[in-house]
Amino acid sequence: MEKKYYILLIGRIHKIMPIYENEGMDSFYKYISVLDIELLGNDERTEMKQISGMIHGMVKTPDIEHELMRRVVLRCISLLDKMLTLWED
Repeated sequence: MEKKYYILLIGRIHKIMPIYENEGMDSFYKYISVLDIELLGNDERTEMKQISGMIHGMVKTPDIEHELMRRVVLRCISLLDKMLTLWED
């Protein structure tokens, strides 16, 4: 995968929070379900396996609490930041 994809993925993962907070649970679960499907095939890197697992966990958690959702989103972003910091072109 290209570095640009991972940079864009940070924004897509960050978008989970405002969807949860402003658009309701139905929109939230639809959004993360699509993201989950996309990430399932992206296991080139250890960090991506972790992110995929965390997003999948949110999909499987009915009525996830705000605090847990926020923690998962920030952890995913942190993993992507770490991966991009170590990126070698």
